[in-house]
Amino acid sequence: MLINNLMLAANVSVPMALEDYLPVLLAAMGWVYVARMIKRVSPAWSGLAWAGLTLVTLGGLSKATWKLIFAASATDLWPLNTALFVLMCPGFIALAWALWRSSILQPKTKEVWAIPLIVGLLVLVVAAYLGLVKGSRGWFALLIGLTTLGNLATAIWLIRRSLQWGLPFLALLFLLNITASFALARLADQTVTMQWVKQGITTLSQAAFMFAAMRLYFRSFLATR
Repeated sequence: MLINNLMLAANVSVPMALEDYLPVLLAAMGWVYVARMIKRVSPAWSGLAWAGLTLVTLGGLSKATWKLIFAASATDLWPLNTALFVLMCPGFIALAWALWRSSILQPKTKEVWAIPLIVGLLVLVVAAYLGLVKGSRGWFALLIGLTTLGNLATAIWLIRRSLQWGLPFLALLFLLNITASFALARLADQTVTMQWVKQGITTLSQAAFMFAAMRLYFRSFLATR
């Protein structure tokens, strides 16, 4: 994985690396609207949602920063690269838990963060054991697998809520966003052209996510009247 990332970064220019921040920021804006929506629908879980989106955003910014530094100076600050899934995994666990529990519990129910916190910490401990003690690549498979499941769970919730509130177009945008994420992850991107294509699609899909999340947030005003 490290070799593949270094090969990828070797073809990345500084402008391309700078553009990589844009989809991260667009996604962050979308998650902010999601967290604000949770606060309106079920305030008890908004804190966990904010914690989750912070971790997810920091993971994306960390990877983008690693790419920028490598493009500018050929310096491989590998902890920044590794932090992508180390941060995103517990972040998406927190977001998924907050979204699903907020739709089950009453708005004034006292928040309980114990389960997602324990799960997130346990996953990181197991990943650290696999990577640092066993020297296995299983840590990466564990983190990327749970990140994918958490991302999928949040997408399903957002699609479901959009349909419940009579907003099929927003449901389609959320579906396109998660589909693009999974499809692009399977494409080879060692060439400069392919990297620009992938970054362009990623930016557009995250812009669609941000727009859909914003509209869903404003729709929540009607739902909580």
